[in-house]
Amino acid sequence: MVLTPAEICRNHAVRSCILAEVIARNPIEIAYRNLCTKLGESAIEYLEFDYWYYRFYEGNHSLECDFNMKYVSWGKYSILIEKFRHNPKYRLLTTLPTDIILEISQCLDSEERLAFRQVSLGMKHICNAVPVELALSSLLVYEDKLEF
Repeated sequence: MVLTPAEICRNHAVRSCILAEVIARNPIEIAYRNLCTKLGESAIEYLEFDYWYYRFYEGNHSLECDFNMKYVSWGKYSILIEKFRHNPKYRLLTTLPTDIILEISQCLDSEERLAFRQVSLGMKHICNAVPVELALSSLLVYEDKLEF
């Protein structure tokens, strides 16, 4: 995707604001809140903000970046999947350690967990390891459906 000069300028402006927050040593949550107050809620997605914040925090102050971004809809969440050419240490959801994914899956309700299981076979096995607690008053079993 080729960006127009206006989009490039806007991206640099947003990234400059993020860099200013890092230089001011504001914690990431406060920095994101400040940015949204200044530029509006739709200025940047939190996950993209997170990437730039920690990139600047680690000392890389270049406003340019060579990566492709793709947004994938997953239930009521929007997951940012990034394919980096120059940042191989950046973690995707599927490359997180198992104990972290297990902790994430424990915080999901049953509907979200069903969607999470569909990400990959590995996620399915991890979600299956978390016990599901159901409080049913009745369960009716028919040939073609179940009713709770």
